[in-house]
Amino acid sequence: MNQIPRKKIAIVTALAGSGHITVAKVFEYWFDAWGYKSDVLLIGSLLNTIYTHLLKIPKTWESIYRISNRGYVSHFPVRKFTQGEEKKLMKHVYEYDDYDLILSTYPMFHPRAGKISAVVLVDPTTHASYFSPPHPDYYIILWEESLKTLPDSAKTKSKIISTGPLARPAFYDVAEKLNSFKDKIYFKEKLGLSPDKRYCLIMAGGAWISRAEKFIPLFDKHLDGDIEFVFVCGRNTRFCNKMTKRYGNNPRFRFLSWLNETEISEWMGACDYGIFFSVAQTLTEAGLCLLPVYLFSYIKGQETAYKDIIIDRGLGQNLTGNRTAKVLAFKNLIGQNDPALEVSMLNFKKYLENSKNSLRDSLKELL
Repeated sequence: MNQIPRKKIAIVTALAGSGHITVAKVFEYWFDAWGYKSDVLLIGSLLNTIYTHLLKIPKTWESIYRISNRGYVSHFPVRKFTQGEEKKLMKHVYEYDDYDLILSTYPMFHPRAGKISAVVLVDPTTHASYFSPPHPDYYIILWEESLKTLPDSAKTKSKIISTGPLARPAFYDVAEKLNSFKDKIYFKEKLGLSPDKRYCLIMAGGAWISRAEKFIPLFDKHLDGDIEFVFVCGRNTRFCNKMTKRYGNNPRFRFLSWLNETEISEWMGACDYGIFFSVAQTLTEAGLCLLPVYLFSYIKGQETAYKDIIIDRGLGQNLTGNRTAKVLAFKNLIGQNDPALEVSMLNFKKYLENSKNSLRDSLKELL
């Protein structure tokens, strides 16, 4: 009996920050689990160096983001970048043009090869670069908030698929065990944490966790003693070692180095609050783990829509002002008994859990 060959999917992405490639890897996992043959293809080798440098100058990056968010400004660089990178892919990737579906998780690359092409709107922000020519056959919308600001050109030039955001599998495993905030006791016990203490997870990605350093004395001064702060340092071993040496004898602070997806999902499942210095894919993961989100900073423009989702969906709060003002506002917020927060988090978790099946059903129709 002849076996039906698996449909082939190319997921083209770029390492400009970690968000685009994280989503690509998530797609790769689920596509393979659903019986497709998928490959992640990395392009734009210099992009991450440029992107990381610009983020160190926030006002410059915000200006570039705002100026480029005009159709006529983004048209030329998108077309030029797509032509150059696709030419390289055609040359170096075997049978690149023979993929059943080529999709891009990077807004500057709009595939033209393959039997079907698609661009994934990774963020809820509908930046003009997503909708510049060449237009793909499909746009895959991860956040339903994007539909409100989708330009007419996207609707007329391409077909729209709205699914919902995805996460790595370990986060769904945690979500299955959480039906209320009280269920977090399961993961506290699993990690050997005290059931009588509250835990606050500090996240920014390894590259930006150092932003949290000057807040540590303020946490110690202003927050109640029953809260332990857990810093996820990622691959920033320098920061992790430095802070462990400085605060290692203080039981209120814990510094964790790189964690795999199972470990980070369980910490999210155990912690009562999350302080974020940047937010993107982590919002999906926090939502599945019922982790309220308190933004101490975010990338203006690029992450503004995530901030809006947090506020509009009642998932936490964006804190403003100087460092002391943010810490005191956080203290005030977590001191309130707010039943609406738990309801909002549970509704958001349900929305995220449904996203996986939505994308799977859409792929069946496409391929």
